[in-house]
Amino acid sequence: MFSKESLDSNVIAESLTAAAIEWKIDDDGDVYAKQGGIDFGVFIQLEKERSKLRLMTYYQCKEGVDEGELGKFVAALNKQYVLVKFTATSYDDGRKYLNGFYDIYYNFGLDSALFLFTLRKFAAIFLEAVREDTDDVFFE
Repeated sequence: MFSKESLDSNVIAESLTAAAIEWKIDDDGDVYAKQGGIDFGVFIQLEKERSKLRLMTYYQCKEGVDEGELGKFVAALNKQYVLVKFTATSYDDGRKYLNGFYDIYYNFGLDSALFLFTLRKFAAIFLEAVREDTDDVFFE
């Protein structure tokens, strides 16, 4: 169990190491749990002032994906899956992404086993959702 006060990027990284999950800390101080020990890479963003961890990941869509169809796909995923909240992002240059996130509040501390279980489940669900595109409409 991690106390609210002790939780930081280094504590998260140590927990990942103990669980044989590869990781790195990016320039923003977020921990990136790499593939290896989990099904899909996940950013772990710590917001200490809100006592919140955000699990976040994304996958780029192939070129030319229709924004309306992507929106329908995202809505269908949100109906089907509970843990991951799906959104889509479209940039002016035409790039589009499927995003997934989940917030964990740790006002009273964070159980390390529950955190690791949730991280693995989040990554597995996101990958399963990408694979829902069986006709390769959105992803290559």
